[in-house]
Amino acid sequence: MDDKSHKAKETVEVNRVELDEHYQLCYGITLDAYEKMVRDRKGTCDICKCINKGWGVPHRLVMDCTPGVQPPEIRGLICTRCKMMIDMLDKRSDWVKACLDYVDAEN
Repeated sequence: MDDKSHKAKETVEVNRVELDEHYQLCYGITLDAYEKMVRDRKGTCDICKCINKGWGVPHRLVMDCTPGVQPPEIRGLICTRCKMMIDMLDKRSDWVKACLDYVDAEN
């Protein structure tokens, strides 16, 4: 293995260690547990069922946790697009209801 390949491998290993520490600290699970969750879902978002696409760019599925609960309760794994919408729903449910009422009134 040349020096460049060796450094790239070390970087990947360091990133995995940091990511594992992040998942354990923030969500109470290991990186291996996260990866199993992704495999169990075949890489699809729990909401829209798209495969790791978010805004059309491959990425990791993100943890969605019940807001305000400690330790975090993982609701599921979702794409970034759905995560943005869920975060808005969690914070502004009154606004979402008003939008739905508006749309229903038009039909």
